[in-house]
Amino acid sequence: MRSAKLLLSALTQGLFALACLALVVMLGSYVLEVVLRYLFNAPTRWSSDVVSYAMLCSVAFALPAVTRDGGHVAITSLLDGLATGRRVMAIRTLAWVSAFTCLAAVVLLGSQATAQWRGSIETVAAVSIPKWWLSAAVALGLIGAAGHFIQHALAPVAAALGGEREL
Repeated sequence: MRSAKLLLSALTQGLFALACLALVVMLGSYVLEVVLRYLFNAPTRWSSDVVSYAMLCSVAFALPAVTRDGGHVAITSLLDGLATGRRVMAIRTLAWVSAFTCLAAVVLLGSQATAQWRGSIETVAAVSIPKWWLSAAVALGLIGAAGHFIQHALAPVAAALGGEREL
């Protein structure tokens, strides 16, 4: 169990670093596009494609860290009105449902990525890349998120109620 937590933590940290790198790539592409377009009258063909791919990677790869930290949007008025025992049960149930939803999406993305790989399907863009790369990136982020939802579901009562979580 401890090694699974360490693996999930390493995956989350690595993906978050890649998400940050993707943001840097996005910024650099935008700045380069603006400079080349308006100062040298030489716009790029590829910058919007690179920004799109980097945006997908940034969101997908940041997802496990956001899930770990409970940084997602939540409307908690119903949960806040429940007694402590019922609130813990509801939070754990929501965590399990979220984990299984993420894993179901991973299975769907995996089947699509396999079909995209077999069919050599590429994106329709000035800079085409294999579509399975994008599907795999989203699946990887969802796997990390599912792992953190499972950790939330198994967390001690204080953590389930929003207290300290073991990272």
